[in-house]
Amino acid sequence: MEWRLVSHLERKKIRTGDSFFKNTSEIMPPFAVEETDGAVWLVRPAGDEERMLCVCYLSPDDLAESETWERLIKTADIALVDLARFSRNHPQIAPGIFLRAAGLSADYKNISEWRELGEFDDLTVELARQFDFPVSVLRLFNRLDKEQRRTWYDLWTVHNFKKNIIKEIIIDIYDLSENDRSEALSASLAIGEKYQAKSGVFPWEDVRSLVRRIRRPAIEETLQKIKDVKKKLNLPPGVSLELPPDLETRKIVLKLEFSAPDRLRSQIQSMSSPETLVLIANIMELI
Repeated sequence: MEWRLVSHLERKKIRTGDSFFKNTSEIMPPFAVEETDGAVWLVRPAGDEERMLCVCYLSPDDLAESETWERLIKTADIALVDLARFSRNHPQIAPGIFLRAAGLSADYKNISEWRELGEFDDLTVELARQFDFPVSVLRLFNRLDKEQRRTWYDLWTVHNFKKNIIKEIIIDIYDLSENDRSEALSASLAIGEKYQAKSGVFPWEDVRSLVRRIRRPAIEETLQKIKDVKKKLNLPPGVSLELPPDLETRKIVLKLEFSAPDRLRSQIQSMSSPETLVLIANIMELI
């Protein structure tokens, strides 16, 4: 494996045997692949170097070694989804070579998911590069309407949605009907339009809650009632009340944090008041 730093103009002159690079476009994916006589050239923009390219020559022997791909994953920052696409286009290289390079076992499940990863369309590949979601999440996104996916993707990336929120939105959207998906997208875009006129952090949680209300209206209505009761609790400093996620269990967690006995006594006294006990009982009834 051999790396070289060249300019765009020099790139046109690089050859191996009698073959030139065929693609001289300056618009490239994270890495472009050129093949000559069984060997491969990987071409990447060279970071901040203006009009410069990193070029790596891989011999046929290099291609068959997991160590080669392990080094490339670490040094060239090649996304696994791009490697899976390369694997799809080079069936002569066993998938296990790439999987082991990525630190995965070459079992049936991983090989099946690896092949599926290489088949996703360009929009899903963009999402995978950006957020490195597991195949189970990418699969759901890939099955949605392409125009809606593009709109969602733009909303998420423009407003810097957190990865875990995007994941939950994808899972919830997939379970909606076509009409409900359109409703969720339109309402989410409306939140984005309102945000344009304001400053501060984009309300990602509002978008996630909106989609979830459409998917599970009864649960979301109950959660909102519980939040309203929690606000009335007026918990003392160092006391927190945690609700079960999605109301999956009827347990709530009460945490007390203190640094002195007097603080603990004050917390216990506050939590033992009749008003507080009634509100906690109301929360338990809602759960």
